[in-house]
Amino acid sequence: HDEPENDAVSGNRTLSLGDDQRWIVVSSHKELSDAKNSKNAALSISSDAFIVRSNNGYYGVIVGPFDLRKTPDVLRLLKDAGVVPHDAYFSRGDRFNWID
Repeated sequence: HDEPENDAVSGNRTLSLGDDQRWIVVSSHKELSDAKNSKNAALSISSDAFIVRSNNGYYGVIVGPFDLRKTPDVLRLLKDAGVVPHDAYFSRGDRFNWID
């Protein structure tokens, strides 16, 4: 999968993805400490696991990004294999405020 571009202004990775790219949101947590624990587990899925803060104030654990043209079934395959929870979902990252 492709790396997100760097934002020249803030120096942070750009979280909002294009039409064919998606993050997989593995989990969402009210507490940052819980998100950090979940991120450690998500690192077994991908070395590209991150914590983001969403507009709703929750901390999300995401992996990716994934190119849907190259791997359209990645989310279903990961769910079927029990690698990600069944409530994991794709996101373009538009509501993500920062990344850790």
